[in-house]
Amino acid sequence: YTLSLHDALPIWGPVNRLTGKGINISTGSSTRLKANFTIVGLPDYQSATYDIPLIRIHSGRKDLELLGNLSQTMELPEIIDLEVILKGKLKAFKASGNMTSSFGNGRFTGSLDEKENFTAEVGLDQFNVGRLMKKQDLMGTMTLQAKASGHGLDIKTIRSKIDVTSSQFNLNKYTYHNLSIHGNIAGMGFDGSIKLNDANAAFDFMGKVDMNNKQAFAQFRFD
Repeated sequence: YTLSLHDALPIWGPVNRLTGKGINISTGSSTRLKANFTIVGLPDYQSATYDIPLIRIHSGRKDLELLGNLSQTMELPEIIDLEVILKGKLKAFKASGNMTSSFGNGRFTGSLDEKENFTAEVGLDQFNVGRLMKKQDLMGTMTLQAKASGHGLDIKTIRSKIDVTSSQFNLNKYTYHNLSIHGNIAGMGFDGSIKLNDANAAFDFMGKVDMNNKQAFAQFRFD
C-alpha cells in the first residue's frame, strides 16, 4: 500500500494557522485526494476552526475495503467520487457535498451548532440501497429528498421535524411511487403522516407511535 505525494506538499504557516493549497495525494490502486484548506487553532483540534472550500476524493471498492472489514455488512461501490465543502469546528459547522458512484448519486447539506441544534438535507438519485446493504432480494434503487431540523444527537432524546418525499423506491421487486413522510420525531417516537399514492398500492397513515417507554403506545388512523 503506497502513498504518493505529487510534488512537495504545499502546506505552510505556523501550527496554529496552517494553510494548504493544491494538495494532491494518491494512494492505493485508484484513490486520489485534492484539497485546499486553512486550519486555525491547532494543536487543539476540538476547538480549532476548519475552512475547507473544497475536497475532491476519487476512490473505489478495492481501496475502501482496506480501511476495514466492511464487506461483511455492506457492498461498496466500484467507483465513488466525492466533493465536500466544510467550514467550522468539529462540533459546530456547516457542510455540503455531492457524490457520484456506480450505485447512483447523492448530495447533502447540513449544519450543527454548539448547542446541538442541527439542519440536514439529503437527496438520492436512483441510488441502489439494496446493493449497499446487501439486501438486493428486498430492496433496490431509491430516489428521494429528505429534510430534518431539530436538536440533539442522542437517539433517545433527539427532537426533530422531518420531511421526506420519494418519487420512486424499489421494494420486494416492485417499484413504488409517490411516498411522503411529514412529522416530528421525539426520541423513539413519531407523530405525523405517511402517505403512499402508487398506481397499485395506496395508504394514508396519520397518528402517533411512541416507543420511548417500556410499553409502546400507538394512536393512529390508517386508510
